[in-house]
Amino acid sequence: MNVTLRQLRVFRAVVLEGNFSRAGDSIGLTQPAVSRSILELEAQLGVKLLDRTTRDVILTEAGQALALRLERLLDELDQTLQDVG
Repeated sequence: MNVTLRQLRVFRAVVLEGNFSRAGDSIGLTQPAVSRSILELEAQLGVKLLDRTTRDVILTEAGQALALRLERLLDELDQTLQDVG
């Protein structure tokens, strides 16, 4: 498994924004780049994280589990990197 920090940050943005386009805007990526990153993350994990419709992005059970832990982990990583820097 080779999950990247970028993929995790993109996933977090999608969760927070509830939309691929808005997530891309918030992190400086295009909607296709966000979509590609989510697809790559799902492929790496071997599980579907999001159910997509034309209007909604809904977390699957696996997506909910990841989202619950991810926010804290990324905040802790950011704080650690700031402390080191």
